[in-house]
This record gives sequence, structure tokens and C-alpha cells, in this order.
Amino acid sequence: FDSREVFAEINIKTRATEANEDVWKGVTESEEVAWEVKEPQGEDLLAMEALRKAVPNALRGLILENWADQFLTRFPTSTYAGYVLVKLGGGMSLQEASRVTPEVRDQVWYVPTGASREKQEEHRRMVRKNYEEFVSQARTFLAAHPDFSQRALLRKQLAIHLFYLDRAQEAWVEVEALSKLDGPWAEEARALMECKAVSLKNAGAG
Repeated sequence: FDSREVFAEINIKTRATEANEDVWKGVTESEEVAWEVKEPQGEDLLAMEALRKAVPNALRGLILENWADQFLTRFPTSTYAGYVLVKLGGGMSLQEASRVTPEVRDQVWYVPTGASREKQEEHRRMVRKNYEEFVSQARTFLAAHPDFSQRALLRKQLAIHLFYLDRAQEAWVEVEALSKLDGPWAEEARALMECKAVSLKNAGAG
């Protein structure tokens, strides 16, 4: 971690903001903020060195997607792997994923409608393999970092991938675990759990 890179980026953004005549030009004060910077150790250190060599702008949030798979294979439990997974996980709706149909899944997976049946199945197998790899990588990471700062989002993404893989029973386990956390993703999971409970009750009444 090089603090000079961070503050250089802050200065660049500040100058860009000051050039905009419509922005607030007064003095803004905030409460005191303390930053704790920990030196990478072990796998984190190796991962950081690899990032610096392979992706020069990685520290500015510009992870190259075509290098992400290699990174996750080499450093599956490094702290940085979690942020790579969150970037790859996407932002789909948990509720929509819980009731996904084969037709909707084909749309999300960009299955070519004009292609032959063989080509369509080949495409589905490729996407399914990617989803299964994400599930495995996310579970490995969460087991090593249960307190990851974005664990709620990652667990939501994990549940969504499981729903799309027709592994609903496993997906609901993740939704329930997510519902016990804090934040908007957990609220989304709790709402979904309530909808499921109502549906089961109505089904039983019928």
C-alpha cells in the first residue's frame, strides 16, 4: 500500500471538482477520521506483489477481468480476492433469481436464440461452469474471511448464482444466513424469507 498513490488520486479528483463552477465552494468540515493501514502479510503480500506487476492500476480499482481468474486461482483466500469476487459477482436481483425460469436464465446467460440446439447447449455449459467456479471460490473465501467487509453482498451474489444453477436448496441456506446480517442486502434477504413463508402458509391453507 502506497499512501502517495491514494492522496495523488484524491488531489486529482479535487482539482477536477474545483473546475466545475456548479459545485459547493465553501468549507466543509467532518468529524475526525482515523485510518489504519496494515502491511500485507503472507498470501496478501504475495497477492499485492502480483497485482503490482500484472495490473499497474489495480490499487485504483481497475482490476482487469481477464486476469481475475488467474488471481483467484493463485490467491483464493487473500483479502483482495473478496473484492475481485464482488466485482465479478454482478448486481442481479435476489428476488428475481429465486423465481428464475429457464427462459429468463437463457436471457441472462445470453444464450444465442438463432443458434443450433447444440451451440445453445454448449453456451449454457460454458456459463454454468463459470457460475459453479464462482460458487466454489466465494465459499472458499467466505470460509477464510467470515468478517469480510462486503460479506453481505458476496453472500447475496452466491445465493443468486446458486438459484441460477438450479441449486435452490443451497441458495435458500445462503439467503437465510444473509438475512441474519446487517445492511440493505440483509434486508432484501429478510423480505424474501418473509415472502417464502407467506407462500408456504398459503399453499398449506389451500
